[in-house]
Amino acid sequence: ADAGSWQHARTGRRGSQHLSLMLADHAEVVSLNELFTGLDWGRRFPADPVDGPTVADVVSTPNHVVTQVLSRGYDAEEIQYRFGPDDRYSRADPVPWLLVSTLSRLVDDADALFDECVERLRARPVAPVDDHYRDLFAWLAGRLGGSVWIERSGSSVDYLGDLVRLFPCARFVHLHRDGREAVRAPDPGGNRAGRTGSGGPGQEPGRSRRDRSVEQILPDRRPLHYRLAAIQPQRAEVRKDGRLA
Repeated sequence: ADAGSWQHARTGRRGSQHLSLMLADHAEVVSLNELFTGLDWGRRFPADPVDGPTVADVVSTPNHVVTQVLSRGYDAEEIQYRFGPDDRYSRADPVPWLLVSTLSRLVDDADALFDECVERLRARPVAPVDDHYRDLFAWLAGRLGGSVWIERSGSSVDYLGDLVRLFPCARFVHLHRDGREAVRAPDPGGNRAGRTGSGGPGQEPGRSRRDRSVEQILPDRRPLHYRLAAIQPQRAEVRKDGRLA
């Protein structure tokens, strides 16, 4: 069931968004940006089986941080909904999270695709939550002419254990970066990657607590590791590494 699925495991300010945007240009790839990270953390990965309408409600619930950002007149790179004159929502409205980043990067008429997603989920019976997500993602891939889907969310290393549990056969991409380079990297949002703990006192250069957590969670299966080796975007170069730096 996971043969065509990939997960990005990243710690923040590692270039994963640029990688997923590049992959999205491939005709066979459907890139699902920022889906899991914006869902209610207490409801997105329930241990017990749930029905489809429950999952539909989870992906349809507005993210309160995005709602507050928009209500104050601000914007953020993750907010991809167009707010055009013919769109369903205005900047004054709470917007379902599935529309904020994920669907709005995939199609022009995100509202219509959102309705299709919700309709599909609501028709599903009680099942483990990963079955609901797999079905939705596989359907989206086919609906948009792709054969593989990739979900990429900011700071997904924080819940890597849940992703491994839910998608045991998925391939994982661990994108990491030397902490010194990450701290110096331009950040349009005004954040600094140093908050992730990369390259802090007493740590190996290029290693972070979260890097080591990947090794602990995936002790018997090594994900694909990539190191972003440049400081400036125009010099960005992603090279494949066999081992963590």
